[in-house]
Amino acid sequence: MSLQNIIDIASTLEINRRKLISQQISRSEILKSNEIVSRNPWRFTVGVQRVTPYTNARALMESIDHYDRINYQDVTFSNNSKLSWMFAYQGDLTSAQLNALRITSFSGNQLVLNTLPAGNASNYIVKAGDIFQIAGYPYPFTAVNSVQRGSGTTVTITTNRPNFISASVANAALVFGNAVQFRMMARSMPTYRLIPGGGTALVEFTGDVELYEYTGLTA
Repeated sequence: MSLQNIIDIASTLEINRRKLISQQISRSEILKSNEIVSRNPWRFTVGVQRVTPYTNARALMESIDHYDRINYQDVTFSNNSKLSWMFAYQGDLTSAQLNALRITSFSGNQLVLNTLPAGNASNYIVKAGDIFQIAGYPYPFTAVNSVQRGSGTTVTITTNRPNFISASVANAALVFGNAVQFRMMARSMPTYRLIPGGGTALVEFTGDVELYEYTGLTA
């Protein structure tokens, strides 16, 4: 059992990708906002079934106690049929065409791709909200706007957060949609309460699992 198993049995999922913003109101009551540029990590609150048979929960309890708040793990949402739809690729490219894409450059929030497929210029490389990551790095990015193939040799995708990978990613491939992985650590894990009953004993979990993206390894 692992963090992956917790996601696989999730009953609810809360996503927090809010940017780090400071706000103040001037004496003339003008609201001013300032964005603090950060890695803008993904945060998930994973709801688990509150009461479950003890015989079914022992492995999950061991996972909760082992991973606790110190060990990170790469997870995916593709195993959970109730959640896999939310990260499905929306564009028009085939799997082979997506696999052929390569990065020209990735500076700030501007990702430039080449080796584009031939064909209809109106086909979408990505649609707003599509998720992807650079092959070999477990840091997902999303497309802020929809991007069509067009008639050029490259396209530029504006990403939800800036590139924070220190190594060069030129010529790297990309991974899209449900194949994307998240490197997560737990910020909190629920405790659990035993309800005695012999062979019919139950376990009641006292809360949700809060996961926070680990972005410490970026080279």
